[in-house]
Amino acid sequence: INPAACNLLDVDKNSALKMTLLDVVDSASDPITWDFTEKLRKGEPVLGEVNLLRAGFKPFRTSFNGVSFHENGEMKIYFSFADIHEKHTMQIALEESERINATLVTNLPGMVYRCKHDEAWTMIFVSFGVEKLTGYQTKEILYNSKVCYDDLIHPDDREETRKVVETSLRKRKGFDHQYRLISRDGSVKWVREQARGIFNMEGDLIYIEGFVMDI
Repeated sequence: INPAACNLLDVDKNSALKMTLLDVVDSASDPITWDFTEKLRKGEPVLGEVNLLRAGFKPFRTSFNGVSFHENGEMKIYFSFADIHEKHTMQIALEESERINATLVTNLPGMVYRCKHDEAWTMIFVSFGVEKLTGYQTKEILYNSKVCYDDLIHPDDREETRKVVETSLRKRKGFDHQYRLISRDGSVKWVREQARGIFNMEGDLIYIEGFVMDI
């Protein structure tokens, strides 16, 4: 065991030399299954992630790789570990944030969308609320598969709606606009759209993101 490993585990070298791998792996969070033993016997490297225990039984996330070699007729295994606890914690937080956002988007009383800046307002993402709002399923409106969003806007409101959007994009500000939408069954409903353009680092418009709700 090298000094870096002692620092990682927060133990002195004498204490570390008395430990086995089973002593430092947090089996409560990562039950040890030696599935990789056969690979090591064949001379194949192994890698993965596991929680190790610092002094005081404090778990932290690491990535590891292991290789086997033979010395004096004996197979020996060399493991190296890297502390990725902060990265792992951030990843968990990110996944939780994405889960919460997905739940919120699913339950919003309307449609969250991302569309192209083109004549059809081509949708590249729509939430499940699109079906209740328009009568069309997600797959039918994405990439104009069956219908484009511009066709759903009432003919008398299309020109004014486009003017509002174009003005906001030029000023790089969000917009809040109301217009009529024609549902799949032919009924007309008033909707409110709040959205803004999304630009890249070079200042180019990438797409428009927003929310449309029935009012």
